[in-house]
Formats: sequence, C-alpha cells, structure tokens
Amino acid sequence: LGTHTYQVIAYNDKGMGEKSQEVSVFLSAILEVPYTADLTNENTFNTFTVIDANEDESTWSWEQGYWTSYNYNADNTGDDYLISPRIHLVGGKNYYVVVNALTSGYTERFEVKIGKEATAEALATQIMEPQDVTDYSDEGTFYESMFSVPEDGEYYIAVHAISDADMDHLTLNSLAIDFGPEPKAPAAPEIEVAADSQGELSANIKVTAPASTVDGSTLSEITKIDILRDGEVIASLDNVAPGAESNYTDTPEEAGFHTYQAIPYNAEGFGIKSEKQTAYIGVDVPLAVENFTATDNATNVVFNWNKVGEVGANELY
Repeated sequence: LGTHTYQVIAYNDKGMGEKSQEVSVFLSAILEVPYTADLTNENTFNTFTVIDANEDESTWSWEQGYWTSYNYNADNTGDDYLISPRIHLVGGKNYYVVVNALTSGYTERFEVKIGKEATAEALATQIMEPQDVTDYSDEGTFYESMFSVPEDGEYYIAVHAISDADMDHLTLNSLAIDFGPEPKAPAAPEIEVAADSQGELSANIKVTAPASTVDGSTLSEITKIDILRDGEVIASLDNVAPGAESNYTDTPEEAGFHTYQAIPYNAEGFGIKSEKQTAYIGVDVPLAVENFTATDNATNVVFNWNKVGEVGANELY
C-alpha cells in the first residue's frame, strides 16, 4: 500500500530507448477488522494520508527517532489529520479504537475522528474525546474508546493532532481497530481499589457486576469477570450474579502505581470494560522535608527540620 511511481522503457535492436514520464499512483485497500497499524514502521506511515488543515507546514511526518509524529508550530494550535486507509465497518456493531501515544516532554493532545472520505470536512464524527498525552517513555500509553457506525461501509479513521502551540512532538506507536462487545454481552462493571493503609503490598479490589447488557436489556447471567492489573489478567471471578459485589485481594510484587480494570463475560463473549482505577500500593514516598534550617555555632552547625509524618506524597502510609 502507498504511493508507487511507474515508468515505461522501450527497446529495439539498438538498445534501450528513453524513459517515459513518471506516473505516481496511490494504492490503497479496504482493510478488515481487527486491524493494527505499527506506526514505528515507515512503510506503514506511508499508507496513511496527512492533512495539514491549518496550512502552517507543521504536521504529521516520519522522522527518525520520533517515528510517526506531529511536530509543533510555535504560533498555531495543531489542526492536523493522520488518516488511515479505508476500513470496512458494519453498521450497529461495536468497535474499539486504540491509540498508543507518547510525548517528548510537553503535554500534547489528540482526538480521533471518523468519516467516509479522507478530508477534514468529512471526518466530522468524534469517536475518541480529546486526550492529554504526558507519557514520555518509549512504551507510550494506550488510549481506548468504543464506537459504532450507523451503516455498513468503508470508513477512514483519523488521529487529529490538537496540541497547543509551541509544544514539541506528539508521537504514535500504533493505531488499532478491534471488535467491541455484542449487544447482549454484559455492560460495564464498577471497580474500586483500596490500598492497604499501613503500606503492605496489598490492595482490596471490589467489583460490582453489571445488571444489564450492552443494549440496556436485563442481564440474566455472567460467566466470569476478569480482573486486570497493568493490562494483565491476574484473577477471574466465576459465577458472579448480575448486580452483585465481589472482592479480591491483590498482592503485587513491587510497590508503586498499579492500574486495575474489570471485564465481564457471558455466553455472548466479553462485555464492556470497567473504567480504569489507579492506586499507589506499598509504602509511600515521603513528603518533602519542610522548614530546613542550618545554624552556624562557630564550632559546629545545628540543622533543624519539621518531622515528616506518616502520610506520604500519594496520601498513603
């Protein structure tokens, strides 16, 4: 996929003739779900369409070390589209759009839009609300949103850079479209995370099961609810009654911030994921020392500071 350039050369018994003029053609395909674009690959980037909607010459490009990225403009807010090849979607069916993004240090911002033409005007439907990107690790952060389309067809999906002026690079590692839950699958559960108050490597995970399906009808059964920590399944709660509360004690190996989520299942398959809940687990980082002073007594120096209490930087033990 992408732009390819063609020429024709004629030969006779005298040898090679002159080359024809070049003709460039953009070759695209109708892609199917699930689809994942590895945007750390330059060839993948070349299958996407770029629109510099504010015409300030600061837009999406492939840049060594920053891969697929939007480069800031000193004066203008971003208004730049990175548009996927055409993707076939079924009307009324649920899908997930997942973007992995990172920053070079400044807070960047993007949203995701969809339309039937690869133009800024046609990409009018928002399928992911504006997201602030603050992660400057190479791994990036995954941003996910569920959406559906009103009718069968081929659609373009665009990451719309809307960073403030005078930022830096908004970099994308990947863009993915995957299947969402079926209408009769479970709706989203609720999840609460309570870290141990005395700094033990332990947290209580309370899950409230959904009582309805994705389409709002009454849910008759739940086969299981998976609990995820940092994106990995750590436990499955079996035979949970719709609307019931369940508890699970997690004991991660390392102190720090951990993110939890719950996914319900029934005979229709997986349901809507719960909201993510992040908590600091373990002994907290101390607060900064306050009122530090040094007194010169000629033969010695006396240091004083306020005692650091038992509440840490994350308001935990």
